[in-house]
This record gives sequence, C-alpha cells and structure tokens, in this order.
Amino acid sequence: MSPKKSCSRHYRYVASCPDCRALNEADSEEKSKPLYPDALKSESESDASHEKEEKGHLRPEIPHISDEPLHPPKRNRFKYHTPPNPEFKRRFAIILIIVVIGIIVALVYGYPLWHAKISLQSQLYSQKSGIDFWHIYTLNYWSTSFFFNKIGLIGAFLGALIMSIPPEDSILKLLSLKFGWENLKKWKSLVLWWTAGFVIFYIIGQSIETGYFALAMQLIQKGYLNIGSGELFHAMTALSDPSQVSEIDIFYYQIITRPILMYIIGIIIFRIILRIIYYIVMDRNEIKISMLVSYLIGIFFVIALLNRPLKAQNGINLIRVWSIYLGIAIFFGIGIALFIYSKKAYGFALNLRDIRVKRRLSIISVSILVILLIPIFVSIPTSISLGNPEVWDRIEWDVKYSQQIAWTREAAGISYGGTNFFQTKNIDDYTSKVTSSDSEILNVIRQFDKEYSGKIMARDIKNNYETMADSDIIFIPGKGEYWVAPKTLQMEILLQDDKNEHTEIYDHVEGFLALDTSTGHIVTSQDYMDIFGVASNYPLFFGEKEDTSYSSSNQNNLLILADYYAYDNDILLNTGWTRTTNSTSVYEGLPDGELSGLEAFWYIMSMGTGLSTFALNSSFEKEFLINRNIMTRVGSILLPGMEIDNDPYLIYNPVNHTLFYGVSLYTHIQLSSYFNSPIHRFLGTVLVDVKTGELTWYKNPSAFDLVNNDPLQNIWKMYWDEDIYPWKNPADDPWLLSQLRYPETLWEKQLSVDYFYHVQDPRIWNSQSDFFKLPEGADVFYIETDLGEGLEFVGVQLVEYNREESLKLTGLYVIRHGEHFGETLFFRAQDLDNLIGPNTAKDELRTQATQEISLIANERFGNTLLYPLAGSLYYYIPIYSQTGDYESFVGTGLVNAFSKQTYYGDTLTEAYNKLALDLYLNDTEVPDTLEDLDLKVDADSQIEYSTINWAEFDVMVKYINTNDSLPQRNVTLNLTLRSDVPMDVKVFNQNLSGVEYNFSENLQATNYTIATWQGPDGLYPGQGHSLVVKVNPTNPLVSGIIIYYNFELYDIDTGERITTGWNTFTFINSNT
Repeated sequence: MSPKKSCSRHYRYVASCPDCRALNEADSEEKSKPLYPDALKSESESDASHEKEEKGHLRPEIPHISDEPLHPPKRNRFKYHTPPNPEFKRRFAIILIIVVIGIIVALVYGYPLWHAKISLQSQLYSQKSGIDFWHIYTLNYWSTSFFFNKIGLIGAFLGALIMSIPPEDSILKLLSLKFGWENLKKWKSLVLWWTAGFVIFYIIGQSIETGYFALAMQLIQKGYLNIGSGELFHAMTALSDPSQVSEIDIFYYQIITRPILMYIIGIIIFRIILRIIYYIVMDRNEIKISMLVSYLIGIFFVIALLNRPLKAQNGINLIRVWSIYLGIAIFFGIGIALFIYSKKAYGFALNLRDIRVKRRLSIISVSILVILLIPIFVSIPTSISLGNPEVWDRIEWDVKYSQQIAWTREAAGISYGGTNFFQTKNIDDYTSKVTSSDSEILNVIRQFDKEYSGKIMARDIKNNYETMADSDIIFIPGKGEYWVAPKTLQMEILLQDDKNEHTEIYDHVEGFLALDTSTGHIVTSQDYMDIFGVASNYPLFFGEKEDTSYSSSNQNNLLILADYYAYDNDILLNTGWTRTTNSTSVYEGLPDGELSGLEAFWYIMSMGTGLSTFALNSSFEKEFLINRNIMTRVGSILLPGMEIDNDPYLIYNPVNHTLFYGVSLYTHIQLSSYFNSPIHRFLGTVLVDVKTGELTWYKNPSAFDLVNNDPLQNIWKMYWDEDIYPWKNPADDPWLLSQLRYPETLWEKQLSVDYFYHVQDPRIWNSQSDFFKLPEGADVFYIETDLGEGLEFVGVQLVEYNREESLKLTGLYVIRHGEHFGETLFFRAQDLDNLIGPNTAKDELRTQATQEISLIANERFGNTLLYPLAGSLYYYIPIYSQTGDYESFVGTGLVNAFSKQTYYGDTLTEAYNKLALDLYLNDTEVPDTLEDLDLKVDADSQIEYSTINWAEFDVMVKYINTNDSLPQRNVTLNLTLRSDVPMDVKVFNQNLSGVEYNFSENLQATNYTIATWQGPDGLYPGQGHSLVVKVNPTNPLVSGIIIYYNFELYDIDTGERITTGWNTFTFINSNT
C-alpha cells in the first residue's frame, strides 16, 4: 500500500487538512475502479453487457476451457470461515480438566486443611485464653491475612471505577488488531473492567495495606479515632508550617490517606500507559502522546508532593518544595494545552528532524528546567549561610530538629505530656547514696558470666533427647540471682520418626537448670522447692527453642536445613505412644483443639504418613496440642503493631508451686515525618503455663503513667481493650510483681534513641559532641546493686561518647523493677571525671596484673560489671581458663573506674581485701615521732622463702638521751600483720601467738606483742634494744603473697605511740 500524499504545508498526510484530502481523493477515484467491473454487477446486467459487446464492440478473445459460459466471480467468493482447529479443542479440554481437578482438590483437600488450622487456633485461644482468634485474624474482615477482605474490595471498586470513567478500551482495541475482532462497543469495555478487571484490582488492592491500614480501620470502628476529611489531609500543612501538624495527623495521612491516594494514582498511571501504547501502535498521534507523557510527568511530581509530609522538613525544604508545585502546574498545564490544541480543526504534526522544531523544543525544555530550579536558586544564599549559628537555629533547629527530638522522644516512650521517664543524675549520686555495706554488695556480685554458667549447666543434661534452652538471669526475692536455663527437646531425636515428632513419646522435658551467680555452684534438686517453689523435675510441655551454642555441630547443621526448632512440632494426643523411661509426667491438661472428618484426616496426614493409621481410624478421638513454642503461642494472637520481646524468662509461683514463661509485649508502630523511632510502649507480660499451655495476660504495672497525657494514646490504647485481651493487674499477685522484668529488647531500642535525642541544646546537637554509643561488646547486664534504697534488681547499660577517639565512660543507664518498675535512671559522669570504659578497664587489668595473667592458659575475660564499692565505682572482671569445652574460674580483677587502680586476686575476696587494705593504709595517719623515742625497722622488700628461710625484720628501739633527768619509760613493741594466709612469727627462736581483730570492714589482722620493757626493765635515757623479728607462712604456698606489716611502739603510762606506718613485704615461692 503506497503512502498517502501530503500538501505543501505538511510533511505527511493530515486527515483534517482539505488540501491533503483533495490530493488523495483524485488518486483514490482512479484506484477505486474495479479490475473486473462486471464482477460487481448482477447476472442479468452482466449478460446484457455481453450482448452489447457482441453487437458493436470488439472484445479480446478469451480461450475457452469448456463449453460453459464464463462469469465474473461472485461477491462472497473469497469469504471463508476457518474450520475449528483440533489442537485448540485438545488444549481447551486439557485446561478444562485441570480446572475441574483443581476445584475438586481445593474442595476436598485445600479447604478442609485450611479450615482445620483455623479451627484449632480458634479452639486454642478461646478455651485457654478467652480470646476470639477469628476477630484477631480477620480484624472484622479488614486484615489481608484473610483473602476475602474489605481492603481488597476498596481496591477493586476504585480500580474498576477509574477504568470505567470513561470506559478505557485501549486493551480491547489492541486485542482486536491482533485477533481481528469487530464491532467493539463501550459496554464491552465496562464488562471487562467490572469482571476480570475487578478480580485483578481486588488482588492488587491488597497493596493498600502497608502494615497498619487494617489497624487504623479497627481504631475508627471502635471509636479510638474520629476522623474527617480535614484530619486525613491536614498533614499536608507540614509543607508550609510544620508546627501546625500533630503526631496524629501524620498517622492519619501515612496509614490511611497516602496508601489510598497512591493506589488511585497507580491505577491512573496504568490507564495512561495503556493509552500511550494505543496511540503508538494504532494512531501514531504525537500530539496526544505528548499530552499523556506530560500528564505522566505531572503525576510523578504529585507523587513527590504526597511523599513530602513523611519527611522531616527544614527551612530550606520549605523553599525548595515550590519546585514540585511548579512542576505540577507546568506539566499539567502543558498537557491541558496539548489536549485543547488536539481538538482544533487543523491538525498538526511534529517533524522531529526539522532543525527549527528541535531548536524550539530545546528552548522550551531549558525554560521549564530553569523555572523548576528557581526555588533551588532562591534557597542557595540560605544554604550558604548555615554556618552562621543564628541562621542554623532558624532554618534547621527551629523548623526541623527541635520538633524531631520532641516527637522521637514521645514515640520512643522516653518523655511526653510533661513527664520524663528517663531521669538524669550525677554519677556521685550513685556512689554517695549507697546504703548497703561492701560485704553485702560483695555477696551479690555476679561472679560467673553466661558463657561459663552455660557450659557448667550443659554438662548436667543427662538424657539424649534433652538439650538446653537460652539461659537468663532470674531474680528470686530473698534468694538472690541465678542463671536459669530451661531444658528443651533435642530435635535430632524428634526428626528421626513421625511418632517421635508428633506423639507423646517426646512431648515434654522435665525440669530446668540453675546456677548460683555468686558461688558458681549448680543448685541441687533438694533446694529447688526452697528457692523457686517448684520441683526440679517440673514438666515443660510448652517451651522454647534450644540454645545452639551448646549443641553439637551435627545438630546445628540439622537445624539450619530444617528451619525447625524444639516445640514447633504439634502433638496428636491419646495415641498410646508414651515415654516409659526417664519420665514421671504425662499431659493431663485440656487439648488445644479437636478435629473430625476430612479436616482431621488431612491435618494428621500433614504431620506425616507414619500417623496414617490414626488418620484413617474414624473411632479415634483426634485431639491436638499446637503452637507449643511459647513465642508462636503468643505471637499468633497479636494485633498488628504488637511485638514480642526476644528474651522470654521463667517466672515462679511459690504459692501454687507452678511454673510459667514470661513473654513481654510492646508496641512497634513505625511512622515517618519527624518520627525517628517507632511508637514503643510496654504493654504487659503474658504468662504461659508450661504444663497446660494456658495464657494469662498481665498489664504493665506502670500502665496509668503510660496513658496519662500521652498524645499518642489513641493509636495504641486499643491493645489494652479488655474486649480483645483479658488483661489482669499484676498488683493482685505480689509473687509476680517482684519477678516481672522490663523487656530487654524494648529498653535497648529506647536507649538507642536517648543516645542522641537527649540533647536539647542546638549548639551541642550541631557539634554532635554529646552523642553516645555502646562500648564494644557491651550488653544489658542484670545485677543487684544499691541505688540508695538498699539492694535491688536492675538492668545496667554502660555508654561511651560517640567520638571514636574517646574511650571515656559517659555514664550508665539503670532500669529499675519492683516498686520502681520501668523507671530509667542515667547516672552521668561530669566533664572533669576521668571515668574509664569497660574495655579500658580490661586493658588496665591486663597491664597491672601481667605476671599473674601470663600464667593462665587460654585466658578469657568474662562480663565486665560495674559495682559501687568502697565509696567509688569498681569494675568486676572475672578471668577464666579455657581447655576445649571446659572452663575454670581462675582469677578476679577489681579496677577503679576513676583512678584505674587495679587489684587482682585468685578470688573476689582476695582482690577486695587488697583493695580494702590499700584504702585503709592510705587513709591511716601516721603519728608524729616523739622527741625522745626512736623506732627503726630494716627489712628487704621480698624474699624467696622456705621452711628454713624466714623473713627478718631488724628492729631498733632507743630512748634518746636529751636530758639525764628524764624519767624511765615503760613501753611495748607491737607488730600488726595483714595476710591472706596464716603466718608464724618468732623472736629469739620463740614462736609468738597473736590476737586477731577487725581493723576495717571485711578485713582481719593479727596483732603480736614482740617485747615489753616495763618496771626494772624499763628504758632509761640513752638506753636502747635491738632485736630480730622473723616471719614465715604457716603452710606451703602455691604462689607468692604480699603481707602488710606495721610496727608500733606504745608508751604504757601516757598512751602515746609512734609507728613505722604500713609497709609491704613479698614472699616468693621458690617453686613458682
């Protein structure tokens, strides 16, 4: 087909141009003449024509093949109907069979199995927690967890409506070009979009749920949120005046408004793209294509504008946002102009090869770019001036950071409504207000860390089907701290057989392991009832996964491949398969649920073919335990925005002698804009009865303080709705309140916010000089310490300055429990305090105790804990020696956090005694020497001792002759020894007996009377005595020791005395 001709004004044919049409009409008349004119006539007309030709006109001779007269072809000669394709029939039949089989499988297998799972979940939470699982699962059919939901319907109606006004027929027209369809009508497009399109948009519409849309709909239905069109779009005022926007405005906009708008825009973009493809393939109309592309660019600017309220704006952003406004106006304006122009009578076509067209398009493009960049250019002087503090305050701090700090602290739950839940105190308040004695603190110091205790407890596992779950610090009021590790199931044994995995053979373990954190001793089974209130073999039918740190390598590989952990296996009850050895318990609680019919059959078969006998037995009562992993048991019933703490722990009821897992819950609702933290609130703790699986919900003890004046309470308060969860007050159970722990994961998230957002001064924020970070390898440690009200159980987190070059300790955060539950204190060091961090303390210990540590094979420094001792702060650092999987406790270091003074000992007592003695010696004043008495002692500083090689002190006592008329003096020479081992003292080869006494807290000393000069033997002026005092350890020593000694000359008559002051002497063992 030859191309159509065009007039002189157009480079190609334009249908709306009369001149173009006139040139082609003349051509078309000639071309339209039929090659065989008679073919268009009827038979009578054709015969008449033939007769006319015979009478007077010559006709070309046509050879005759037969005697039959020749006639032109009929009108319908070339109109054929394609016969049905046998291959098409075969394919259609196969597809139909597959569809029918799929429907049958879905009805016979898919739906019964799905409903079985839903039924079991509903029965479980109804009878063991009093919760409506179906309501949580569907959220009144708003949740996308259930396929048939209202969000999908919203998406379907919006999508079908947008594609129907007016009906979008581009797809049908393109298909007609492919398949030759005719007679396309608008109603066919409507049918397409409201049938197949409705289904597609229903599926795509699930994308409206970005995590909290269904939750927001629930909040609206329950009356926690009352919204109108103003609230839905009020967040847009953040683009002009951010101070007028509230936190709730951002929630409305981010969770409700923006997802719907973005979905609508996505459908509009889809429709525009379809129309562009149609114009490219069918019409090739550059004007309409340009119009649609311009609309598309404008829509992308609209998307950028809609995303703006979800970003924290500063003063410069408020200027530059006008580039987006201009982009929207320009590109939609261009699109409207092109639309109007395309409706004119005379067409227009772009010749992109024309140099003039290229030049004009370039000028237009540059002009648009320049206009769009005008706000950027306007903001440049302000950007340059940000180095000026006043400008920075006005542009950055006042507009952005001050609001970001306030919102972030509110979201994290650090401070809101005028209440600051994180109180900052001086570090001196920690040390100066201690009411407990050093001996009391020494008794509760956590000497053994998690790694050491875990290895010790793991060796106490006796059965091959048992292993150890994660260990935790457990505080029992009146009993102290213990490392406690619940036993759990060994999956390597369970996965060997379907009966092992899903029957009562291995449905539980018995007992938990406990280790005293102060002594390092395993708690004996006889002491369990006295300490924990439960027996040592208490059964755990519901538990947690194993701690793979203490599993074999084969076990680890198995777990990685299976992604399947202890208590993830459901149990079919009443099978008769039970464990007959090493077990004293059977499950006696109610089943989580029961099934019958096809549901029971397919659910049992999904457990494994090894249980097919029970699946086929119609008379067998099919009862189950499901969700036996405590994290799954609690996590399966949570609303969106609720999160489980990663560290569950055991809780004991000494009244009823029952055992629970405590699983902490808190909110986690992620918002944008000026929020740099999710909304975090501690909701409460769910107790999971390890014997029956029942769930008891206890509200946060400080619940009232959380709700009071919380600007975000309407977003999360629904979680405390007792129509949804049966919350109880922990104050009603005193045994529980004393054991509840603030969620560790939540507290760490809140701390990570406070490390930066505690700063309220713009200068400090800009310089970043007061930002914090965790010391390398640091973690939250739970200890007993004294904050001024006696010993209490707290969590401690140390922090350093964020500056990389700084190793100074900024301070320590403390989270309190019990009566002060949830209260966080930050004890901060002052700028002049040289408070070292835990890693520096380890370095100091390694440096100052090099000789002792060098003798330890494969040493490992344990948890570095900070305690108040001797009026200061000391790091306690345990040292272990590793030999394969075995560890032994070999030493202790105490390092002063201020002075770096280090004390090393084989035990904590030894290290502390050195500390206390050092403090006592330094604090003891040495009396001035009397004018007429002199005391001198000469001794080496160390000696390599043996049974015959004693340390010797040469002592000289003299009454100075200043005046012969001076009276006689009656004096006594005393020796005080301080040593960690018994010592022998002798004078003139005569052993002396000493008297022990306390000369400071926790320190014992021995006093020896060396000589007494009295009466006739008294001292006269100019007289003196010289003697040798010998000292040696009573028993052979393993290593060297240091003794402290002090000689004192005492006037019996006047009570005056002179002393040498405290000195040290080192005994070196010849065998070391």
